[in-house]
Amino acid sequence: MMNSDIQKLRTILMVSKTLNFSEAAYELNFTPSAISKQVLSIEKSLGVILFDRHSRNGVTLTPEMQMILPALQKVVSSFDEFEGVLRTISLEPVFNIGTPPLFPSQVASQIIAEMVQQMPSLDVELMRHDNRTLLKLVRLGKIDAAVTVILGKAEDNPEFFEERHRELEIKKLRKTQDMVFLNENHPLASRNTFSTKDMLEVEGSRFLFINPRPHTASHREQIFMRYCEKYGVVREVKEVNLESSVAIRTILRNISSNPQYIAFGPAGLSKGVKGVVERVCEDSMYPSQEVICYRKDSKSKAFRIFLDAVKKV
Repeated sequence: MMNSDIQKLRTILMVSKTLNFSEAAYELNFTPSAISKQVLSIEKSLGVILFDRHSRNGVTLTPEMQMILPALQKVVSSFDEFEGVLRTISLEPVFNIGTPPLFPSQVASQIIAEMVQQMPSLDVELMRHDNRTLLKLVRLGKIDAAVTVILGKAEDNPEFFEERHRELEIKKLRKTQDMVFLNENHPLASRNTFSTKDMLEVEGSRFLFINPRPHTASHREQIFMRYCEKYGVVREVKEVNLESSVAIRTILRNISSNPQYIAFGPAGLSKGVKGVVERVCEDSMYPSQEVICYRKDSKSKAFRIFLDAVKKV
């Protein structure tokens, strides 16, 4: 069976589970139109209607789909098991690692270098996505593991703890601390450390965030607004659309040209950007933890090498 065929079967299975094209699209990292086309394609090839369509992308199972469903579940499960065995014995394995856009590139590079040193035939590929997408891709088996950062407390990152991710293993690596990026002429730039309250109370300061999901509040924004409420400071968050590939550079350039701008991120991010300094916030809004995330059934030789590489970094 071709990969495109098994993908269509997975799509049918997800639609039957969510009973909604849009929700299935989110779970499988596709667009609703792509999901609809895949369903239509397999309905045409089978010669039966599998779903009765309703408004707002909702569906119900036809009698034919109800008959097919048990066998479909067995087919997809068997193929996943076969694929896992095949990857375990592959002579030229490929290992896909996902990281978020702001994850330190030197850490990912060290992991990859260590893996290739232990297994020269291994082809390691790095992908960058936001955390919600990383979790979906790991759960779907489209990437082997994610090395990422959890900001704040568990309630700030609900997708890491939702019931549907029970098949995933999430292990903590080490605690980290976001740095504060300031223009060298910002009032706080002359101090090596300061508090969150100090930052929020500086008249005219504007805080910049990267949000991979437009029209929703990011984890950083939610935590930021919670601190504003805690200290009785009124701040407004305005959305500015930027391509994710240029967002970080754009933010740092904005800081370098405007003494009012403040941003947050990993240490070393502003290296080489003239006019931008990094400072420590004593009670950081964004205490964080580096973690690795993978499927609990991961057992390949390449995966064992990955775990060894992570321990050494």
